[in-house]
Amino acid sequence: MVKKLGSLTLLALLSAVLTVNTAAQRPRRPRPGTQPANLVSLLPPSDAVVNIDVRRLFAEAFPGVVAGDAEKQAHINMHIDQLKSQTGIDARTFDQLAIGLRYTYPSPGITKVESVALARGKFSAAALVAAGRVTAQGRFAEQKYKGATIYVFSLNDQIRLFGAFDLRLNEVAVSLLNANTLAMGTPANVRAAIDAQTGKKISAEVAALVQTDPTAIIAFGGNMPPGVVKDLRLDSDALAKDLSGIRQMFGTGGIKGTNFALLLVARTTNPAQAKNLSETVTSVLPLASLFTGRLPAAKKALAQAAVDNLKVVTQGNDLRITIEVPQASLGALIR
Repeated sequence: MVKKLGSLTLLALLSAVLTVNTAAQRPRRPRPGTQPANLVSLLPPSDAVVNIDVRRLFAEAFPGVVAGDAEKQAHINMHIDQLKSQTGIDARTFDQLAIGLRYTYPSPGITKVESVALARGKFSAAALVAAGRVTAQGRFAEQKYKGATIYVFSLNDQIRLFGAFDLRLNEVAVSLLNANTLAMGTPANVRAAIDAQTGKKISAEVAALVQTDPTAIIAFGGNMPPGVVKDLRLDSDALAKDLSGIRQMFGTGGIKGTNFALLLVARTTNPAQAKNLSETVTSVLPLASLFTGRLPAAKKALAQAAVDNLKVVTQGNDLRITIEVPQASLGALIR
């Protein structure tokens, strides 16, 4: 359905997620349930949103994921430093990250995503300018828009993320909305974020999807894009019918003891659709081993643990899926 997010948004998200070793060296006291809720409300109109409490991610989640692997930590921080040297953005200063996603339909049967990220933390305009002038080598520009300054980096560079795949960065725009809030994305999407500060913002309905659990470290949610099931070209008419009943999807991720706990909710139009969807999901679970068996050993263990600990229940119009896996097993995703 959607092949990629905006380049800088994805990079910023993964960079924040990957800042492990440095965060461990400067521990902060976790404050469950106290992350500012208004950062999401500053986003422009969006169909979906991701909200991350970066401070708690560092303090609570990643020590268990990386499990003291110095080589992996060094490899990860190398990519953090690469982002900083190219844009002046140091993901180590992030406290919170909110990403707004907007669906676009460039042609029939094609759904793409436009995205913009808002980061809260400590940022320096001087550092952004200095990095732009040094790294972009003449491909750096400052634009004025409604009293704000937008820094545009034409990087045309490729960065390795998670040590697993490459992301090509072309034109990246950054703007300080205020002393501690940064907007990142394409120039057009950053302008939309600036407009949202005095104009139309994300709807309360979409924003509420990521505020169902104030103790969550990661929350995500959004409306289902129209025609998405048709775009998937499913062979099963019954499955296509069940999926077509989903109006919204949302969920959370957090720490539960030594495990990472994930909740995924599919909200349908009525309880009967939720029940049918539950039966469909339950019926395909026994087939999961056919796919997990083909994975490398570490990822196979993670995938199998997820399947073994997956629970499906219905609650009114909602299908609720919960998964718990050991925190340390998530290290298989980082290499």
